[in-house]
Amino acid sequence: ICAYNNGRCDNNATCSHPPNSNAVTCTCNPGYTDSDPSPTNVVCIDVCEYNNGECDNNATCSHPPNSNAVTCTCNPGYIDSDPSPTNVVCIDICEYNNGGCDNNATCAHEPNSDDVTCACNPGYIDSDPSPTNVVCIDICEYNNGECDNNATCFHPPNSNAVTCTCNPGYTDSDPSPTNVVCIDICEYNNGGCDNNATCAHEPNSDAVNCTCKPGYTDTDPSSTNVVCIDLCEYNNGGCDKNATCSHPSNSNAVNCTCKPGYTDSDPSPTNAVCIDICEYNNGGCDKNATCSHLPNSNAVNCTCNPGYTDSDPSPTNVICIDVCEYNNGGCGNNAICAHEPNSDALICACNPGYTDSDPSPTITVCIDICAYNNGGCDNNATCSHPPNSNVVNCTCKPGYTDRDPLPRSVVCVDICEYRNGGCDKNATCSHPVNSSAVNCTCKSGYTDSDPSPTNVVCVATNPAKTFSCTTCTFAY
Repeated sequence: ICAYNNGRCDNNATCSHPPNSNAVTCTCNPGYTDSDPSPTNVVCIDVCEYNNGECDNNATCSHPPNSNAVTCTCNPGYIDSDPSPTNVVCIDICEYNNGGCDNNATCAHEPNSDDVTCACNPGYIDSDPSPTNVVCIDICEYNNGECDNNATCFHPPNSNAVTCTCNPGYTDSDPSPTNVVCIDICEYNNGGCDNNATCAHEPNSDAVNCTCKPGYTDTDPSSTNVVCIDLCEYNNGGCDKNATCSHPSNSNAVNCTCKPGYTDSDPSPTNAVCIDICEYNNGGCDKNATCSHLPNSNAVNCTCNPGYTDSDPSPTNVICIDVCEYNNGGCGNNAICAHEPNSDALICACNPGYTDSDPSPTITVCIDICAYNNGGCDNNATCSHPPNSNVVNCTCKPGYTDRDPLPRSVVCVDICEYRNGGCDKNATCSHPVNSSAVNCTCKSGYTDSDPSPTNVVCVATNPAKTFSCTTCTFAY
């Protein structure tokens, strides 16, 4: 029965029946399968044509001839995602392990193609120079996102919009809003420091320290602001207010030089205390002089103080001595010079033994006390005095005698006018000029009765007229 028309089985079926039976069984040959759901009808089609040979919809079914050993091969663009060697589950090649692309890439391929294209996701970039291999790293990790080496790269998630921010210690020197060029914060506008300051900062820090350069100092009391001016312009560089401040370029070594009219009174070589040139050592003037000078000038004028005078003929040197010590103050040689302290008003007093012969109250001419008005002695007396003494001795000249009984008063009269020169009352007294040698000559009618040649006693020559008298002792 099976030999005839294959027992009415499908051409791709094998007919069989039990012995002595017409009940034919049609069994699809290897490589074929029954496609008819009817239990009584067998329609054999290639095993791969029925339900794709049980392969995945995205697989291609194949088998060797006369074999039911189906091989499921994923179509181009798909890949087997099932690790089981006997089960093939085909998914889009990009859905399995991201198509072999980097985790941070998007996988794509043309339809019906296994040629995968890996494109880095936004925020990532291919770091592999190979055209066939894509290694996606964060866009900021590759070449710092094209930011400056001294900048930090940043982007929002899933975005290639990179923001470059200069690292601490650096600042953007490019005015363009789309380009960031980071230079050391101190290299741009001196870090905001004063032009005469040096900018510095700790590594990785924007905290700038501004330090005035040598020769400059900070005038701002604020701890966060530094304003540098020339060292000498601030508080005169620490110099005395009467000094001029200077310093070498780029140096804090200040030189304080006293201004004209002032001098340094401090012996220290590093400190200048400027006082008026006349206040220090009297400006070099004599101690008895007054120092003066014109404003802003070291040309000192030394003027002797009242009571002193310059004894040095040099016009540039003044040596002040007591006005009375120089040329006796202008007093005469025989005078004593005196003055009140701090006064040029001289008093010329004649030395003992001398007197002022000039009636002017401002001129003193001292002559020997005896040479002026005979020392106050009588005109007929001789004046004398001990050396350096005003004690005058008046001695009547020869031919004269003192008639004043007072011991301190001498009135000289002719020796014959006082007590008849010591002659007898009846005698006439006479003497040679400038001589005290008295001659007693008895008057007419009288005669000398004394035989002594030095004593004359006159008696009357007429006895009738005789009279007694007391004998006088003559003074010679």
